[in-house]
Amino acid sequence: MATKTVSGYHDEAIAVNASGNTWRLIENATIVSNDFGFSVAVGASNNRFDIAGHIQAGTGINGLAPRMSVDIRDTGSIYAANGISMQGTGRFVADIDGTIDATQSAVMSLAAINEVTLGASGSLSGVHGLYITGGTSLAARIDGDIDAIQYGVSAAADEATIVVGRQASIEGQYGVYSASLYSEISNQGEINGFIGISATGDDSRIVNGAFGVIRGTQYGIGLTTATGEDFTIVNHGTLASSAAGAAISCGFGDEALRNDGRLLGNVYLNDGNDLLDTRGGTVSGLIYGFNGDDTLVTDRAAYKLLENGGQGTDTVKSTVTYTLSANVERLFLLGGKDIDGTGTALADILHGNAGNN
Repeated sequence: MATKTVSGYHDEAIAVNASGNTWRLIENATIVSNDFGFSVAVGASNNRFDIAGHIQAGTGINGLAPRMSVDIRDTGSIYAANGISMQGTGRFVADIDGTIDATQSAVMSLAAINEVTLGASGSLSGVHGLYITGGTSLAARIDGDIDAIQYGVSAAADEATIVVGRQASIEGQYGVYSASLYSEISNQGEINGFIGISATGDDSRIVNGAFGVIRGTQYGIGLTTATGEDFTIVNHGTLASSAAGAAISCGFGDEALRNDGRLLGNVYLNDGNDLLDTRGGTVSGLIYGFNGDDTLVTDRAAYKLLENGGQGTDTVKSTVTYTLSANVERLFLLGGKDIDGTGTALADILHGNAGNN
């Protein structure tokens, strides 16, 4: 393996035709090209690009080979229609501490295995920030800023793990969009969009940490699960929408929502057998069930599960004195305190707790 150092000014693409080399664009070096900064041939696999200088091109780094890795130093920058385009189908690794400013995708990959880190000093901007269009896996760690028109982070790999750190900020029509079969999304930063996080997948999970903020003009989190799929949302921070939107809108699957943070906006459980546990948290909007057997677990008498007739057998579990709302059929009192339960005019089932009820 050899190290190829690129210095000075270059006004045409640098062709990469051999495998296994490290290409260093040193600080203050510049490539200006109408097509590519670095053009990696199909047979030129396992090349590493260490970018401390500047690239201005149609595509900053265009990779056709199966394997490629890219490091963008904090002094490095790419200004292009597409910043990094990985079209090989093997493995793609990127560690970005500098700037990629694109008119289309800042980082795009078709690779099977994708590992992307955006450091605290790194930034991505474009129509799409990080755009993974397929493959088997994505592991992304975001600590910098993404400012996108459409997708901040888009993952369509079979499995996606996305970690958003406390210093991170993601903006886009969709802050984070996951069409992966399985996804694990963890947020301690700030995610904003028309939909903050849009996700699907079976046995998938979103965790919004204590410092995390997810905002959506329409939905803070919007799920598109299919019937029978399981999805878990845990909120320790803030999930918010506008007055006309929803903090959370579920799909057709069986969703479990646990909130000990703040939900600012309505919650729509939609179809499926859904659970919302609000103990220790707050909900500023209304809670709507729909088809399926829904369950609300609460420590606040004012939180009601709103259902229409014929939409399943619905349940409230409460640690405080509670009155069922219309079309909710079962009430369970929790704990050992002397609290009371009140049903409706219909044939409800009421269960007491260990206290005097």
